[in-house]
Amino acid sequence: MTRHTRSFNNVSIGDVVQEIATDHGLEANIALVENEPVRETLAQLNRSDLAFLRELATAVDAETWVEEETLYFQARAIRNAEKVSLSYGKNLREFTVLADLAHQRSSVGISGWDVAGKEPIYEEADKQSIAAELNGLLSGSDVLDQALGPRNERIVLPGASNREEASLQARVEYRRRARRFVCGSGLADGLAKLRVGSHVELTGLGSYFDGTYYAHLVRHAYDAVAGYRTFFEVHRPGIGKPS
Repeated sequence: MTRHTRSFNNVSIGDVVQEIATDHGLEANIALVENEPVRETLAQLNRSDLAFLRELATAVDAETWVEEETLYFQARAIRNAEKVSLSYGKNLREFTVLADLAHQRSSVGISGWDVAGKEPIYEEADKQSIAAELNGLLSGSDVLDQALGPRNERIVLPGASNREEASLQARVEYRRRARRFVCGSGLADGLAKLRVGSHVELTGLGSYFDGTYYAHLVRHAYDAVAGYRTFFEVHRPGIGKPS
């Protein structure tokens, strides 16, 4: 929980993760799918190492966690948690779901300043950034365009000092919004293999909401009345088509 203020110069995010893991006597398992540029400066400003790692993970669409003596820092797309299946009215006892367009965008653009080239930067990402996760679903961008018309967002990011960084940040920000289009929470019979990072196949919810979700919060609980139960929260970037 100790907070640090320090800077890392001419490093990639993977280099910083490796250094922090070594500081804590941990092995590092780093796996990223995006091209990760070398950064002129990465600053840890009055942050604990855990908080700083989480910020770095958000910046490159990754997740970080510790298992035994290993610090994992992996792209969400390749996190290999077990897939589980739940059916409403059977082992899925309760489920609440919301499809919300409030934060969906047709595209997200990042503006910055190229220090070396002394020129403005603008890079944009759209639904192609999330296409691999849709699996035939309608994306939030598609529903937004049909219901209300296109809406594009431009974000000024002074830290984006070259086009590679700006392009990566645009894709990350678009995916972050897109994945929260459909969010749900549920209560299931106790299922120990359900954990953060699991892909959860839900059935019995109807054509709009059946399908695969990503678990981002899981809590296992036991009491003498209800027995073993698993509470979870999930999200995904698309909604099903009417049957």
